[in-house]
Amino acid sequence: MDIKRITQIHGSYQRLGVFERVAIEQWRVLNPDIEYHFIVDKDIDDFIAEQWPQHMITYNQMMPICRAGVQRLSSVLRWGGLYTDCGSYPLRPIKDFKPEGIWDGDLAMFKLRDREGQPPLVTDCIFAAEKGHPHLRGLIEEIFRRAEDIARKAACVEGNYFNYKKYVFDTASVHVFSDYANANNIKGLDGLADADMHDLLHHTDKVNFLRYSTESWVHKNRWTENDRDRVEEEFNTLNIIKSITGV
Repeated sequence: MDIKRITQIHGSYQRLGVFERVAIEQWRVLNPDIEYHFIVDKDIDDFIAEQWPQHMITYNQMMPICRAGVQRLSSVLRWGGLYTDCGSYPLRPIKDFKPEGIWDGDLAMFKLRDREGQPPLVTDCIFAAEKGHPHLRGLIEEIFRRAEDIARKAACVEGNYFNYKKYVFDTASVHVFSDYANANNIKGLDGLADADMHDLLHHTDKVNFLRYSTESWVHKNRWTENDRDRVEEEFNTLNIIKSITGV
C-alpha cells in the first residue's frame, strides 16, 4: 500500500490542545510528500448520509465519541490512506515506520498490548487502507448494528450507573474494532499502536509515535479532577519528546 493521504479529524481546530496542535503539524513536517488533511465532523457527514441513509437517525443520536468511530472509518473509506488521532505525535516519517513491510497489504490495523483474559486487541487510533476497502464498510455497519441494539446498551446499566466507558469501547471503539478484526482473521500489526511514555523512555528505537490524550474537549477531564494543569503537562510532554528524540 502506498500511503498518499493522512487524515485527522476533530470537532474543531479551536478545541485542540497545545500538544495536539504541535502533533498535527509534525505529521506534515515529517511527511512533506504525502497529502495531509485536517477535517471536522461536517466534512465527512454528507458522505456518511449518502452511504447509510437508513442509519442517519442513529448516527445523529450517537454520543460524539461514538460518531467519531464512524467518521474516522468513513474518511479512509472515502479517500484511502492513513487515519490517526490528533493526539498521536509522530517520531519518524511514515516511510521509516518499523518493522519494515507493514504497508505491504491493502489494510493495516495495529495491535495493542495483550491484556490478560482478553482476545487480541487492535487500536482505533491509527489504521490505513486502500480507498473503498470492504472491511472499513463492514466495520462501520457493525458499529451501527451495535448502536441500534437496545439490549447491548441495557447491559451497560449497572444499578443506577451507566457504564459509559464500557458502552463506548464496545460500540464504537477498541472492542468493536478488535471483535471485527478477530472475526475476519485480520491480524493486528506490531510496531505502532501502544507506544506510551515508558516505551519512549526505554525503547525509543522501536517507537514510531507517542499517543497522548489531552482530553481538551472534555469539560471535567482527568487533569481537572487530579488538580493538575493540563496545558503545563502538555508542554512538559513535548519537552520530554524533544529531549529524547530531538524531534
